Amino acid sequence: METMYFTFGVLTMIAMMLVGAVVYCILKVFKQEKQIKHVEQDISWLRNDMSDRFRDSHQQIDNVYTNARDMANAYTDMRIDKLEAKLTGANEAQVQLNNKNLIKG
Repeated sequence: METMYFTFGVLTMIAMMLVGAVVYCILKVFKQEKQIKHVEQDISWLRNDMSDRFRDSHQQIDNVYTNARDMANAYTDMRIDKLEAKLTGANEAQVQLNNKNLIKG
């Protein structure tokens, strides 16, 4: 009879340890899921932030390119007007006015 009580006692302890292990594992799984959701939110925020930064950088590059192109065109036009003024003997202001009138049609 005593061995039976001892056996039931040992089995009870084993069962309690198993229940404790299962509860511990379940708690760990929930904690991992919470951490995964947090990491996913961080990744989503980073993705949006990087997208915004790339868009801003692209816009800045486009603005710099546009400004450089416009400055180059203006400089080229100015030099052509000076050359035309030298070749025709007219002053620069008249050449620029004539060119603007030609552009307007």
